[in-house]
Amino acid sequence: MLRQVKLAVSFVVVAFLLIAEGTLDARADSKLPDPRNAAVAQQLFRLDCGRSLANDESVWTPGQNVGVSIEFSSTCWIIRHGNEWLLWDTGVPEAAFSDPRGWSTLPKLIVYHLDRTLTDQLAEIGLKRVMSLGSQYRTPMETI
Repeated sequence: MLRQVKLAVSFVVVAFLLIAEGTLDARADSKLPDPRNAAVAQQLFRLDCGRSLANDESVWTPGQNVGVSIEFSSTCWIIRHGNEWLLWDTGVPEAAFSDPRGWSTLPKLIVYHLDRTLTDQLAEIGLKRVMSLGSQYRTPMETI
C-alpha cells in the first residue's frame, strides 16, 4: 500500500513539474506572431513517392490484425516560397523504380515499390534541383 502511495505521489509531482515548465512562457498577454509577416507558400505539390506493402499490420496495431497485409502510400511534398523550394521527404529510393521485387531493409516485414520517380515528377513541374530537404524520418536520402 505504501509503495502505491509513493508511486501516486511521484506521478503527481512529475505532472505538476511538467505543467509548471510548460506554462512559464504562456500568459494571457502573450502575443501571437503577426500573420501579415508570416511566411506563405506560393505553391504546394503532392508527389507520389511510392507505396509500401507490409505483411503484418499488427506491427502498427499491436494485438490486432495479426498476419493481415496492409498497403501504405508514401507521399512527398514540394513547397515553393518565393524563389526557394523545399522538398519534404524523398520517399522510396529510385533504385526500386519498376522493380517487381521492390526494395526493402526488412523484406520479411515490408517491401517498398516505386511506380514514378521523384526526378521525373520534379521535371514535370519544371524543376531540376531542390535546394532544401526536410524529413520527418531518419531514413537514407538520395541527393536531389
